[in-house]
Amino acid sequence: MKLSKELYDLAEDVMLKHQSAVGEPGSSCGLEQALEVVLAKITELRREHPYGGHFVAWERCLFRRHTHVGKYRISTIGDFRPHMQYSKLGTAEPLSKDMYFETFVLTNGEEEEGIRYTTSAEAEAGHEAMIEKYMKLALIESIPA
Repeated sequence: MKLSKELYDLAEDVMLKHQSAVGEPGSSCGLEQALEVVLAKITELRREHPYGGHFVAWERCLFRRHTHVGKYRISTIGDFRPHMQYSKLGTAEPLSKDMYFETFVLTNGEEEEGIRYTTSAEAEAGHEAMIEKYMKLALIESIPA
């Protein structure tokens, strides 16, 4: 299995965090052990949900992604159809000026950051980028000192 440079960098951060907590530069947490910890934590920390996570009318959005990463909630919705009825989709309406999709990151109900997009491809890529960004934070926060 080929691992990315970012994953190795993260493992090094974990190793350094462990070493600073122990107070010894050559302590027992090596890079290989740190990588194992990081890979196990990724699986543990990430949870996908089938519903929107930040928008009260999420059920009227045809595009929705909602991912928990540790304490972070990453929610992307779009293709909002406020007039959608049983067999009729209605017309998509922007969430803001010419923006049909949005991602918000929340912690304990408080907004960390948000971004809007015009296309579903941008929204999908933006959601994944937020997962990657907040996974790094959640991993560091979850490793006991």
